[in-house]
Amino acid sequence: MGVKKLKYICINCNEEFEINRSQLTMCPYCNCETIEKNKYDKMKQSFDEANYSEEDFNMVLDEESRVYEKAEGTPLERVMEDIKAMYELIKDPRAGLKAKAIAVVALLYVANPIDIIPDALPIFGLVDDAGIVMFAVKSIGDALNQYKEQIKEKLKVKRNNTTVVYQLKQNSNENQTTGKYKKNLLIWDIPVSKKNNLYANLISGKIINGNEVYLLNNYINTCLIPVNNFDKYISDSIFNEAIVVFKALGVKRIVYTKKTMTTSNKRDIKELRAHNIADLEICLTLDDTLKEEFTDESVFEKTDLSHSLQNTEFIDKLVWYFSESSIVDESVFRERFENGLLSKKILKELDYTSILDINDRFDIKKYCDINYNENISLYSKVSWNIEVEYYSLSDIDSEKLKFIYNKIIHRMEKRKNELIQDN
Repeated sequence: MGVKKLKYICINCNEEFEINRSQLTMCPYCNCETIEKNKYDKMKQSFDEANYSEEDFNMVLDEESRVYEKAEGTPLERVMEDIKAMYELIKDPRAGLKAKAIAVVALLYVANPIDIIPDALPIFGLVDDAGIVMFAVKSIGDALNQYKEQIKEKLKVKRNNTTVVYQLKQNSNENQTTGKYKKNLLIWDIPVSKKNNLYANLISGKIINGNEVYLLNNYINTCLIPVNNFDKYISDSIFNEAIVVFKALGVKRIVYTKKTMTTSNKRDIKELRAHNIADLEICLTLDDTLKEEFTDESVFEKTDLSHSLQNTEFIDKLVWYFSESSIVDESVFRERFENGLLSKKILKELDYTSILDINDRFDIKKYCDINYNENISLYSKVSWNIEVEYYSLSDIDSEKLKFIYNKIIHRMEKRKNELIQDN
């Protein structure tokens, strides 16, 4: 007997799905909440008929501070900006009556003590507080935008621990998007015809083709990573980002050695975890472990550093810099600008299971439509031994260097906040 699938619809983009489990699920196209279709229809009718009394309005205003307290550490945190915008809207005498009615009803639902259910809330119990807010935002449309622009505070969104997988279906006869939960995985079957609707982008320039499996990066949830050669995409992305930073700082020469150890043998994983990757003697005794080593050198032409150092556009593309997986950190900027750093040796080791753990790797192999030849190991480690040489900064005024450094730090903080908000 087949598993019964539930009809779901996205609160934001109205895309419909079939999912095998009744659980809070985010839309693969816009990353907003989905709810069961029958609940969606009841909510839509309730908001279309939205009305409130003066008593309801006053209650919503009186409960404002409690609503903010209630949101901390709950799903409401991810819609806090919308809640604050709604409060600004209902306080504005110039706001439209229909938009104000929808906002009041939504806030009344959120603010409402559990033992009081006003007549204005026939939607009570259909969806959680955050879902009500998101539905109201969709119903109000552009009316909230001017109030959002007035709000400066941004709250960090708690990241979902579920690993999201996208399977593109080239030969599917149906145009239906379906989702299924398997242990810690949420596996989306996406028709290839809808691949351009996905809100996330590939972590590299690789073209999305049909019948492929992609993973949503748990660190940056707007990046898709192909499952095939997953660890290589991660290491290339991290290393290439470090090169971008070195070049921005006026690099002269880079020599590096990259060592990788990979296994899908559970017996070997314990040994690999217990030893540093540089200890090749231990690893050579593991017959089922693949060892690779690569050395390369790059030399860079000197540019006008007084001009090029001021170009901070590279910061807007940083992904890994703010994580423990990054090869470089803030110290390289401080040493370069304050101490005139000319050379540096960097030894970085990364356990790929810190990005995608062993259980998820095993379940992806078990539950996803992966070809036999696709490469996703159960365990892998990489180390980089990098020697970096820079061009001298002696001909640049120290005050100018200080100005550039402060500009970079400011831009870095802005980028960090953007990544927090995106997650």
